[in-house]
Amino acid sequence: MSQSTRTVIGATVFPVTSTLRRLVPGILAIAVTGAILQAAAPVFWRVSTQTELLRGEVEALAVDTTGRLTLGRQTEELFDTTAPVAWSLAAAADGGLWVGTGSEARLYLVQDGTSREVYDADGLDIYALASAPGGEVFVATSPDGAVERVAADGTATPVFDPDATYIWALATGADGELYVATGEPAEVHRVQANGETDVVFESDATHVLSLAVGDGQIFAGTESPGQVLRIGAD
Repeated sequence: MSQSTRTVIGATVFPVTSTLRRLVPGILAIAVTGAILQAAAPVFWRVSTQTELLRGEVEALAVDTTGRLTLGRQTEELFDTTAPVAWSLAAAADGGLWVGTGSEARLYLVQDGTSREVYDADGLDIYALASAPGGEVFVATSPDGAVERVAADGTATPVFDPDATYIWALATGADGELYVATGEPAEVHRVQANGETDVVFESDATHVLSLAVGDGQIFAGTESPGQVLRIGAD
């Protein structure tokens, strides 16, 4: 039996017949399948420069300036501290490693696959460490800190308390003396094995941030201005 059409506000509305009802699912299936096939189509792009490659995550690979990929150096996590920053490292006995951290100024010893807290120092940060004889370590804290000698069992012995805001670097000499670089004021101090101290260098800079000692000479790196200075022997 035929059905008549109706007009609603100028538009012609056709009745839904049984045939149309049977066709609608098939039409929808075709439309959905087409959308899926279009979404699954392969997309190609070219990545060739160092900048482009480094936008992604690179693991165990090195990217040179020409965009060439080579095998990178293998890395291994030795110790994950709870501190926000690990400021300083120094070699310990038997292949171990001393770690000085910030925020709570704690000293850790990583050795034989294990790690432990050795010393909780006064101050906020351990900016500098230097290996000491007998398996011990020199520890410099800041701000308004001091230098201590710490043993593996956590025993701490005061070594030097400079009149400075920061202690940035430590270095040991051939005769067992300890050199201490400070900031505000920028100076290099020498602590003799017998405990006597003297200032071997004063700078017009704000900080002496780094030290290296060798062949009877001291090399100092400063900030404001940034310079590398060689300090001769006495």
